[in-house]
Amino acid sequence: MSSNFLDKAGLCAGTDLHTYIALGPFGAPVPVPCFPHLVGVPHSWASRSWRIAHTVTTHGSPVLENNWALMLVPHPPLGAPPPHPAELGQMALLVANSSIAPQLTSHKVTGGGAPLFIEVHGAIGLNLDCSDFPMVSVDWNENTVMTQPTIGDYVAAILSGVLSYYYGSLNIAPTALVSTLLDLLNAQIINPRLGFVLGDLGANIISQVTGLIQRLIDGEPLLG
Repeated sequence: MSSNFLDKAGLCAGTDLHTYIALGPFGAPVPVPCFPHLVGVPHSWASRSWRIAHTVTTHGSPVLENNWALMLVPHPPLGAPPPHPAELGQMALLVANSSIAPQLTSHKVTGGGAPLFIEVHGAIGLNLDCSDFPMVSVDWNENTVMTQPTIGDYVAAILSGVLSYYYGSLNIAPTALVSTLLDLLNAQIINPRLGFVLGDLGANIISQVTGLIQRLIDGEPLLG
């Protein structure tokens, strides 16, 4: 089946599960784990812009490279009880560390030296979201530029999602806020590709591992 390439004209939406701090009896904070929070932003939202292939476009919109991710994502709680004042700080940390990341790439098509993101089928895809429990959001990207992913691409995407979730749960990856500041610094002062080294080292390692799995499954040279 054919899959659309992702570009900055797409959007995503879903529900994540995060701890919510409700106002309890006598003003006590009551943490409510795995409380549903709404997420939904366009691809043009704050993101790892060093992972956007600005020189490659589909219908005038730059396409998105492997390891691109949305950041600083709003998370309004759904039907929440009155919040405790501590919820303000909780929400600030949640947004600062938030991410929405596609996982499926077409290894056969690259931009900026990296495989390009594609949807799972047609215009519809799935993203791995930040969450207390593994959750995905639905992605939508209209595009007449399509490709045919391989079995290895699909398997590598599943493995990437699993490894990325557990890597993120270690809480050692840079926060979205830090990555954004690095991106602005790099783009304006140093080098826009420096974010490749500073912002997503763990993601790069995961990409190398999943790339080997993809080539093994598709019967391609492992060092190709």
